[in-house]
Amino acid sequence: MFTYLEHNNLPTVDVAHGASRPLEAVRDALCDLILKYGLQDIFGVRLIHKHFDMHPGEVPVFRPVEVHGVCTAILMGPLSIDRQASFSGAHYAISSTGQLAAYEYTSEVSVGAPENHPEFVKAFETTLMAGGASRVFGLGVKPAWSKEVYTEFELGEYRSTIMVPKAIAPVDTDDIEIHTNWFSHANGEPAPHDYCAVELCQLHRQTSCVSTQSGSHRSAGINPDGPAQEVEDNAFRRALADSSTDLSKVVTQVISIFL
Repeated sequence: MFTYLEHNNLPTVDVAHGASRPLEAVRDALCDLILKYGLQDIFGVRLIHKHFDMHPGEVPVFRPVEVHGVCTAILMGPLSIDRQASFSGAHYAISSTGQLAAYEYTSEVSVGAPENHPEFVKAFETTLMAGGASRVFGLGVKPAWSKEVYTEFELGEYRSTIMVPKAIAPVDTDDIEIHTNWFSHANGEPAPHDYCAVELCQLHRQTSCVSTQSGSHRSAGINPDGPAQEVEDNAFRRALADSSTDLSKVVTQVISIFL
C-alpha cells in the first residue's frame, strides 16, 4: 500500500502523459507480457497519475452510487484506511519498497489480484525498472464496470471524481484525449481500453476533463448551493447547471453524500 505522501507525489494526468510519450515501447512490452501470461482479461497497463492529494489515514477508493431512475455512477474519493478490509486494489505502481503496491482501490469485488500471480508480477516489475518507466506506468485491474461507456469529471471541492454513462454527459469537440489504460488483445496490437481515456481542456484557469469508455476526467466547479459555477458556456456546463438533466441529478445525489 502506498503511503499518503507517496500517493501525493504522483503526477497529475497531463504531466504523466508527457512523461509517457518517450516510453511507448516499454508500455507495449508490458502489454505483451500480460498477454504472454494469459492475463489479458484481468490486468492492463496503467498510466500512473493522481486526481487529488490524500490526507493522513486516507486512500482513494472507487465505489458505485445508485442514482434511482438514472444510472449507477462511480464515485472515487478519499476513504478512511480503517475501512481497508472493505476494498481491494484497483491500480498498482512501484512503491518505495521497489515492488508493486496499490495506490487506488475499489469497493467492488475484484476480478483478480497481483499477489495471486507472483511470477508475472516479478516479470512486470523487472520490465518496468529496466525500461526506466517505474514512475510512469503501473498495473491496472479491470473493473466490474469496464464494459460501460463512462465520462469522469472532478469535484475539486470534495477531492473526488464522478464517472457517469457517457450518454448523459456532453463532450466538447475541443477536448484533447489522453489514454490512461491499455489492454492486450490476442489478435492485435496493444490498444487503449475504451473505458479509460482522458480529455483535457482549459476553461479559463480550470482544467477540465471528460472520460469516454475511455474514461476521462472533467474538473467542474461544483457549488453545494447550486449545481455549478459558470466558467464557460459549453454543453457540459449547461447540462450540469440544468437541474432537470440526468447529469445534474447525479451530481446532486453524490454531493449529498458529503453533506
